[in-house]
Amino acid sequence: MGKIYKILLLFFFNMDNALARDASDAVFDRDRFIAEGAIELFREGCLKYYTRQAGFDVWTRLSKFRVYPDFATQRFIKDPHGKVYSVTYNNATNNFSVEYVLAVETDNLCAVFIKDVNPDIVYKSFAKLSRELTEANTILNIESRVEKLADGSLNTTRYTYTENGKWKMTLETREPASSRVFFDFQIRAISQARADNRK
Repeated sequence: MGKIYKILLLFFFNMDNALARDASDAVFDRDRFIAEGAIELFREGCLKYYTRQAGFDVWTRLSKFRVYPDFATQRFIKDPHGKVYSVTYNNATNNFSVEYVLAVETDNLCAVFIKDVNPDIVYKSFAKLSRELTEANTILNIESRVEKLADGSLNTTRYTYTENGKWKMTLETREPASSRVFFDFQIRAISQARADNRK
């Protein structure tokens, strides 16, 4: 009886492990991976490194991002001296990868473009970032507007941060509802830190 009991325990133990592996495989959330990757890229590229051009140049070089040729940058930025990078995040466990576009202008604009993602999931990830940025003595003002396009609209939400009564930074989320727009979601930033460091 004891031997049979041990065999049954071993059987159920192996079954539990197999079910756990299946559950682990099923847990992968594609939209969440894309959204959180975009926020991570935005945080690193636009909020951390873009504030100083020299540091940004070192970061992009060490990261070995692919640079778009000049003729292909116009739909992302207006600045002829700006740069556009292709950034790929991989999830080897689930054999999945996603490509983002990181676009920067020489003056004061940094943006991440995202395709094939559920905007609601990006908003949730962005909301978490926004809460982190709203520190002591920082006031957040949020404004939304809808811009009419030829065959749809562009929904923009602007997040303006002020600290001790002075402007600190402005972030924007842009969600198009148009078949002519080449992205599904965009996050942009301009900051006082970038402006100060260009003086």
